[in-house]
Amino acid sequence: MCNLYNIGRPSTDLGIELQAFYQLKFDFPELVVPKAQAPGLLLNDQQREIAPMRFGLIPPGSDPAKVKRPYNNATIEKLSSWPWKLSVGRSRCIIPMTSFLEFSYWGDEYQGHKLEFFPRDESLLLVAGIYNQSNSDVSMTLITRPANSQMMDCGHHRMPMFVNQNSMDQWLDREKQTIDACHEILRHSVAEPEFDIEDHGLMRDGWQKRVDAAIEKRDRQIDAIEQFGPLGIDC
Repeated sequence: MCNLYNIGRPSTDLGIELQAFYQLKFDFPELVVPKAQAPGLLLNDQQREIAPMRFGLIPPGSDPAKVKRPYNNATIEKLSSWPWKLSVGRSRCIIPMTSFLEFSYWGDEYQGHKLEFFPRDESLLLVAGIYNQSNSDVSMTLITRPANSQMMDCGHHRMPMFVNQNSMDQWLDREKQTIDACHEILRHSVAEPEFDIEDHGLMRDGWQKRVDAAIEKRDRQIDAIEQFGPLGIDC
């Protein structure tokens, strides 16, 4: 899961880099945690707009005040399931970030540590996402995919679904799409950035109890990659 990420860009620089406008000026933290307000990129009259979105999808029809645990991640393999299928057809967005954090549960170098991943070329990371609007509240979630070899070696079995900047307008298009069409866009848009890693030290005590479950998830993920490909969606 990806529940923590950073936006190390001022809002003005973010707009210039994404060639997008702000219809509404808003503040956002550098470290984005669940339920925090963060910038999301969408298309508005065929122009890119950076809009405030709450991190953690509130399912359509739900009262935001009553949802204690919004959905921070949507697995690419299950986009056809509730509640993702209600948003992915038409309400797609891009979530910009400069780094993200994950926890390592295996490996000789990082096991038990909290790691931050930075793109080696210092470019902006662009993650495919989906959103839902309920009255004035807009919430979003990050799409995740199976970990690539670098992430897997660092002790985590999932990673954000990064897309390249040249293809992101295809994902942002407001035209309604089938799940298969959405998968096809992601297949042709996938980015595989190389990462530098900053070690933030050991996790809180108790992480050892989660190791066996994490390794079971890793092994199931490796089996799924062998069967369905690196994105988990190829039969």
